[in-house]
Amino acid sequence: VSLSDLTQRQRIVAEVRGLMDEGFDGIHLNIEPINDGNVEYLALLRALRTAVGPGRVLSLAAIRPGPVGIPLAPNFVWSPEYYARVAAVADQIVIMAYDTAIPTPPLYRRYLAWATASVAGALVASGSDARVLMGVPTYEDYGLMHRAGVETLDNALLGVVDGLREIGRAHV
Repeated sequence: VSLSDLTQRQRIVAEVRGLMDEGFDGIHLNIEPINDGNVEYLALLRALRTAVGPGRVLSLAAIRPGPVGIPLAPNFVWSPEYYARVAAVADQIVIMAYDTAIPTPPLYRRYLAWATASVAGALVASGSDARVLMGVPTYEDYGLMHRAGVETLDNALLGVVDGLREIGRAHV
């Protein structure tokens, strides 16, 4: 999908309008990869928000967050600030928090804790009501981006819980 192509974006919006006319409660959008700060994606989301309408859910899969962008791979991570811009339009954001290439279990847990706390914090600071769901690894296909014994369900959940605790400590 070329998000810079207005005609393609309009076709996506028309398809979603058709789904809403069929009685769906909302949509879940999974377009990958999307560069951090991509304004065409934000334009698509605004148009989809209108097409979905009030009282229905606009949900989307989101690229993993990162504290800094990677110039040679701008679609590898999104900044917390971009998450806040996306959350201004979406009802639900599902973070794909796997395939990170992080080499050790402790680092992966720390990353998940940071990702949970930073994205939730950015959304709270922006005043967004969007729900955040963490997509965690539940498969065992290992390779360069998904390391055996590192990106496991246990490690991911421990990291998410640590991130939620960090949020709790910040509001005490």
